[in-house]
Amino acid sequence: MASEDVQSDEQPDTWEHDQQEAVAAIAREAAAEGRELAGRARDRAAEERDRVARSRDDLADARDRAAQLRRRYLEQVRETEDARDRRLHDLLWAAEARDRAAEERDEAAARRQAALRDPSPAVREELRLLAEARTLAAADRERSRMDRAALRVELAALRSDRLRTEQEHVRDERVDAADRLASGHDREASARDRTASAGDRRHAAQSRVAARVDRQRAAGQLTRWKLRLDQR
Repeated sequence: MASEDVQSDEQPDTWEHDQQEAVAAIAREAAAEGRELAGRARDRAAEERDRVARSRDDLADARDRAAQLRRRYLEQVRETEDARDRRLHDLLWAAEARDRAAEERDEAAARRQAALRDPSPAVREELRLLAEARTLAAADRERSRMDRAALRVELAALRSDRLRTEQEHVRDERVDAADRLASGHDREASARDRTASAGDRRHAAQSRVAARVDRQRAAGQLTRWKLRLDQR
């Protein structure tokens, strides 16, 4: 009788322990499923980061190719602008030379006019020719002045265009470098995410295996105790 009493006292405790084990096993399996879902979510996030990184890399490659084309174009533009710059300076020098020549002619005509005092017809004719020469010299100087002004405007525009082109080139190179750096960071982060996801999924699988073993053991214990209770 004492043995039966001890056995009946132990049965509820063991029964309750088996129930706790079964509940714990179910909780472990649920936690394992949660870990696996989290691992899959991290994998999807890592794949998305990889996709974004690849897109950024593709964009950076495209920008790099465009930058190479722009560099070649910039070299051609520089050659063209250098030739244009030399031509404009040559034209400006020629205009200044024409202006100096016109000024010299005008001064020579003025000195000749001042030297002529004889009112003879020959002198009057020469004075008339000198006046025409000074008028032509003045017209030449005005044209030279206008030409020089136009050439200086064109030179200023040329230098402004060159400066803007250089600034755009520098800005594009900085953007290309920033894109490539961001792509590298994205790909590194994606690799870390995928490593963490693999660890999560591995731990989740191990937890689920352990949970199934626990549930099977708990179910076996519960079944045995039910049979014992039914036999009593």
